[in-house]
Amino acid sequence: MKFGDKLISLRKKQGLSQEELAEKLKVSRQSVSKWESNNTYPETDKIIQICNIFNCNMDDLINDKITDIDQLERVSKSKLNIDSFLEFLTKTINVFSNMSFSSCLKCLVELFILGLILFLVGGFIYSILDYILLKAFSFINYKNGLRNLLEAILILIWLVFSIIILIYYFKVKYLDEFEQLSINKEKETTKKLNNTKPLKEEKNKIKVNFKHEPFAFLSILSKIGLLAIKFITTLIICSFICILFIFLVIFIILIPLCLDATLILGINISLFSTIIFIGVLTLAMLFFIFNKKISFKVTLITTTTSFLFIALGVAITILCLKDMTFKSNKDEYIEKQMYKKELTYNDKMFFEFNDSYYPDINYIIDNSLETNKILLSAEYDKALLKLNLNNSIESDLVNYTLNFDSNYQFKDIYEDFSKNLRNKVVKNYSYIPISNIKIRANEETINKLLANYSKLYLANINKTSTGYKVKYIDDKIEINGWCDVEYYVNANKLEIYNSDCMCKKETMDTRYGQKIVFNCQEMDV
Repeated sequence: MKFGDKLISLRKKQGLSQEELAEKLKVSRQSVSKWESNNTYPETDKIIQICNIFNCNMDDLINDKITDIDQLERVSKSKLNIDSFLEFLTKTINVFSNMSFSSCLKCLVELFILGLILFLVGGFIYSILDYILLKAFSFINYKNGLRNLLEAILILIWLVFSIIILIYYFKVKYLDEFEQLSINKEKETTKKLNNTKPLKEEKNKIKVNFKHEPFAFLSILSKIGLLAIKFITTLIICSFICILFIFLVIFIILIPLCLDATLILGINISLFSTIIFIGVLTLAMLFFIFNKKISFKVTLITTTTSFLFIALGVAITILCLKDMTFKSNKDEYIEKQMYKKELTYNDKMFFEFNDSYYPDINYIIDNSLETNKILLSAEYDKALLKLNLNNSIESDLVNYTLNFDSNYQFKDIYEDFSKNLRNKVVKNYSYIPISNIKIRANEETINKLLANYSKLYLANINKTSTGYKVKYIDDKIEINGWCDVEYYVNANKLEIYNSDCMCKKETMDTRYGQKIVFNCQEMDV
């Protein structure tokens, strides 16, 4: 099979027209037509480019004894990766052996700077993706090493990508330039031997052509990196779908309120535009995963329009906010109610009110009460809340705390919110009105309760005329890591339930007392 016939078969297998192949080779369509009709043969440098485009061996391409085009591809593919890697090493050695010391140093400095840039960019991208993925999929149990697997995949993706970039940069900037100079030099020598006029002197700087084909041995790394990128993209799509669902529900809920306030209209415009923007990104990522083409023009117009409408919605919202009045339900009691509970003290008992919903706790000394008798009281809004006292074992102590359930239904909040909007009022519904929490007991019992509380928590304990006021500051015992461990404060002992886990104890002095930190990690077996 002649060269021209092989060229036609290879071109058609890749779905290229004569014009497209000519554009890749920087020649005219007529030149390609002459090659395929076997009227002329391309120059050596063009044959090399053809081999790179169709991933075939030059000897097999010009050997007329190879009659089967599939045989040509099988032969070339069997040698592809090893031969291309050896070719890369050979060319690299030749380039450095023919370069001056200053040129070698310049090349290494360029590669080092590029590698440093890729390292910094990779670290930034890794931190963002790590935060997004681990937060979006925080429900996954990472004790089984899934977190380490995700981190390894992220690092592997960028490592493969960086290696490809560095090798490709070195190939385009130095190897291809050296090859082109060698070809020109060979042509000039041939012309001189044939007593013809020498070619014009080539410029030292060869124009970079980014349409060159990469070395074949990089294809394996590229495929690994591509699969890993698609895996991460799939996880991001899952999180985007969840976000789209939440935003869509909020958008639908706010639609009736747009008639009551321009403020909500502005928010909904921004919200709808954000939904469109995230939807376009999700669609683009789906097209990428399934190797489908997406119209760049349509994508650009859609995203640009979305940004403009997001900005419009934000502007409307900001303009409306200056006319709004902000209120809180902090001191608005609908049905004020006192919660009262009588308890009996035991040696492992303490009260915890560490949440932001609770104010400072007052321990009232009342020596008229019997020993071990405790009276707990709190003021709350009966129309909004339902209070109950629960206890649970924490470390080897018993934790008593007030839990609340909301009586305020979504329908009530929605109607109240709509009414306030019409009056240009924005109300904060996040505050839970619980106040005047008091723990009343004799002085001995109060001191025991505070002593037990101080075993687990650092707090600001101030003496008052009636007893003590306690404000939570921080946990006294902090355990970091995913190991299954438990600390027993009375025995001052950390129980480790994982045989392959190791914990390191550290202590820190604070103005409220000593903090104990255990850093635990699973050891490689």
